[in-house]
Amino acid sequence: MCLIVFFSFNFAITAGFSDVVGQKVYFYNEEIGKEVLVCYHNADGTPGDDCKCAQYDEAKLNSIPDKKLSDRMQNISLILAQIFSFVMMTGILCGTVWEMGNKDISAVKQGRTTENKLRGLFIGIIATVPSLVVFVLLVLSSVKVFNPAFLDTYRLLNSQFHYIITLIYSGAATAAQLSIGKLLLLLALHLYLPIISFISYYFGYKDINLIEFITFKKKEG
Repeated sequence: MCLIVFFSFNFAITAGFSDVVGQKVYFYNEEIGKEVLVCYHNADGTPGDDCKCAQYDEAKLNSIPDKKLSDRMQNISLILAQIFSFVMMTGILCGTVWEMGNKDISAVKQGRTTENKLRGLFIGIIATVPSLVVFVLLVLSSVKVFNPAFLDTYRLLNSQFHYIITLIYSGAATAAQLSIGKLLLLLALHLYLPIISFISYYFGYKDINLIEFITFKKKEG
């Protein structure tokens, strides 16, 4: 779901805020049944040295704008996607685990289950196992046991932290370029699920609803 959010933000902002940096000129080659790039014009309309436009009928040439998102807008896209993904994931996780804890209140009182205030922590740890497996693959890639070009795959599989992971990578081209410090920071991100699950379950078990509490305080004030 977070991966869809990332691509959606990237697509929307790219479509709406990209700058035209040039023109790609194509010619439809009937022999091979597809368009062939014959020239690239810069933003000021200057053709490249290898321009082949003169070799073809101008009426049959198809010019398509070449658009590129500026670094600033790209960062804005990543930040917005990160915030939205983080809020969405936290909201779903908190609501689900809080409800589990809240239901266990009566279950414990009726003797249908034993009290375990660490249940939320265990839930979070279990939910983290798949991403930890992917992290192990990243570590193995960093020592070149696997393909060092595992960085993008790891980031996509942990798209809820896409922007944060990009910052931690800080320009690394391969997993082999990740320092121990960077690997530890990436590992620390996997503490998120256990911590949030533990807190949510505890609040649910104690029947503490923060949203209702905050709303009540505001009305009271």
